[in-house]
Parts: sequence; C-alpha cells; structure tokens
Amino acid sequence: RSDGFRARPFEPSPDRLAAARAARRRGRRLGWLRGDTILDRIRVDFGLRFLYEVVGLECLSYGLWADEPQTIDGLRTAQRRYVDSLCAWVPEGVRRILDVGCGTGATALRLTELGFTVEGLSPDPDLGEVFQRRTGLPFYLSRYERFVPSQPYDLVLMSESAQSVMLDQLF
Repeated sequence: RSDGFRARPFEPSPDRLAAARAARRRGRRLGWLRGDTILDRIRVDFGLRFLYEVVGLECLSYGLWADEPQTIDGLRTAQRRYVDSLCAWVPEGVRRILDVGCGTGATALRLTELGFTVEGLSPDPDLGEVFQRRTGLPFYLSRYERFVPSQPYDLVLMSESAQSVMLDQLF
C-alpha cells in the first residue's frame, strides 16, 4: 500500500496465552472432558440470544443485501433473502437435513416449509429451548464433534455455526 500501512500477523500477548492455558487447566481440574473450555460450560450463543431477545433478529448472518436501507429492518430483509438463497442451493434428492448450530430455528423453519425433514443441533440449551418452542422439530443438545446420529442425513448444514479457536493449540 502507498500509505505506509503494513499488515502484521496476529500475535497474542504472552499474558493472553497464559490466561488461556490457565483457564484450560482449571477446567481439567473440574473434571471437564478433554478439549472443553470454559466457553463449553456456559451458554455459548449469548450473541445470538441478545440479538434475538433484545434486537429482534433471528439470525447472526450479515444477510444477502440488495437495495435495502442500512437499518435493522433492512438487515431482517437481507437475512431472509440469505436463508431463501441458502435453501435454493440444497441439492436435488435431499430429504433429511441436520442443521448444525441451528440457533433460533429460522433456517430450519424455512426448510420445513419447502418440504424437508429438519433436525437441529446446538451445544446451547437456551437456544435449544427457543428452537424447539418455535419449530417443534427434533433437537439435539450436543457439540457437533460429539454428536452420534441414530440415522443418516442427506445434508449436514453448518450455515451460521459459531466456531471456536483454542489459542493455546493454535499458537
């Protein structure tokens, strides 16, 4: 760049790395499963819960924008367009779908309207209650990597699944 800006790779401070490692050790002493972090033991989707309950949004996605105003109502319209676009990408022949990180159920509801059989999966018990209340669909309280399905799915959808990075394993 001509303005003199130079991108630097992200390097967490030694204090942050030490704090992440200490939190992990504390979790192991409490008998958590290997690989669990403190975030695995709390309600993990607090961002979506806040947006759902306070702002009135049903998704975390930025949406698929056209000419909407850059307002909350415009975002809602863009999010609906994103879900409709996502549903249009489902391959022919798919019947059973597992919605991983199903959130409040907005995508699952649209998929069921289109005739698909959908089940939700999330590690967040609070959002699981919202999902079940809104959709009436089967819900599994589990992290994806620990989920053992009882039957096969035609499609596993991970559209808006929250991801985590273990700092002490990454760096």
